[in-house]
Amino acid sequence: MSGNGWWQFKSSPQHHDASPALEAAPPPPNIGVDVAYPMQHVMIRWHTLDGGEVSIPGQILSVDGEIVSVWFNRNVDSYNPLHADDRVWLDTYDADNTFVFAGWLMGMRPPDTLVINIEGLPRRDQRRQYVRELVTLPSQVLSHVDKDGEPVGDLIETTIRDLSGGGVRLEVRDPIEAGTKFLLTLDLDGTPFDAEVTIVDGLRSLTGAHIIRGYFSSIAERDRRVIIRYVFREQVKKARLAGAA
Repeated sequence: MSGNGWWQFKSSPQHHDASPALEAAPPPPNIGVDVAYPMQHVMIRWHTLDGGEVSIPGQILSVDGEIVSVWFNRNVDSYNPLHADDRVWLDTYDADNTFVFAGWLMGMRPPDTLVINIEGLPRRDQRRQYVRELVTLPSQVLSHVDKDGEPVGDLIETTIRDLSGGGVRLEVRDPIEAGTKFLLTLDLDGTPFDAEVTIVDGLRSLTGAHIIRGYFSSIAERDRRVIIRYVFREQVKKARLAGAA
């Protein structure tokens, strides 16, 4: 990554921005901005062995080629220990865009610093503008879609692990390739609706289930608002339970 121009240093108002490590390799088209730099606030994500996902706030401390040091807040409730060679994602923010970097944890340094080896270029991801929440819902159904977006084939039973206005994490019995499109039927308040989901990636949990992550590639805005309201209600409910305890 040292030569792709993505990891750059932000200067103070009195100085010009530092150049990327290799001037000959410009950023990809349409991304003419710095998207990751020291002191930037980020969100750090990794998967747990049971197929869950941890998401905690952090701050970039230094960038040395592909090696990035990130301070993290281990005091947040969602913190779950991770280990060397664990897969890690960094969500960085620029205006209304989120750029997601993927990498591997090389190790940890005191105090509370992750050393991450970043792989390749980030992907632009606008889904992180929506709050995600772990949910407990009855089984829902997926169906493959044809080139016209119409459902085809057998229905697939799925369990929703977490949900946001931008996407969903699902548990299914069989693996599903990234890029596959499905029609997901959601019933959150007694009125079912459909949303097209494009699969981003997946993993297999210790129980043998396949956990897949996808974004809503086609959804009516009124249905997106139904999801956002549902997630908000779930957050309020959990906050009240935590306060009562």
